[in-house]
Amino acid sequence: MEPNTPTTTETIEAAPATPPATVVAPAKTFTQEELNSIVQKRLDEDRRARPAAAKPTPAPAAPVKAEPPPAGGLTLEDVTRAVATARVLERAATSAGLNERQAQRMEDAMRAANPSDVPAWTKEYLDDMGLGKPPAPPAAATATPPATAATTTTVATAPAAAPAAPRS
Repeated sequence: MEPNTPTTTETIEAAPATPPATVVAPAKTFTQEELNSIVQKRLDEDRRARPAAAKPTPAPAAPVKAEPPPAGGLTLEDVTRAVATARVLERAATSAGLNERQAQRMEDAMRAANPSDVPAWTKEYLDDMGLGKPPAPPAAATATPPATAATTTTVATAPAAAPAAPRS
């Protein structure tokens, strides 16, 4: 490189990245009726262009007002009904003196029947099965009752005197 060589630098201005925004006035303004007419024409054209098999699905008649079930799938009403049913069955089984196996069978039968009135169904079930009735009173005994200490008499006798020993 040679010393004292003159160098020149040129600066070139870059063109703007985006052209300046120009406001363009709409060519025509439309009334609401004209807009409705344009939209309706396009909708009609789209309907004609679609195949006959692709019919639009009907909109639901009314939105469902019930809230969707939680992730577990049970609503508060379902849980409340299940707890009330369990209470009715527990009370019936306890008052009828059912063992665990009988109570489980009654619960299984109740699920299969799916009654709307659980208390009435439970009462009817216990009546049909003959469960929960108090035991029949024992038959009247014909045998004489055992003797008590007051009725037995014992005569205490004095021991007999020992024979006298021979004298020598």
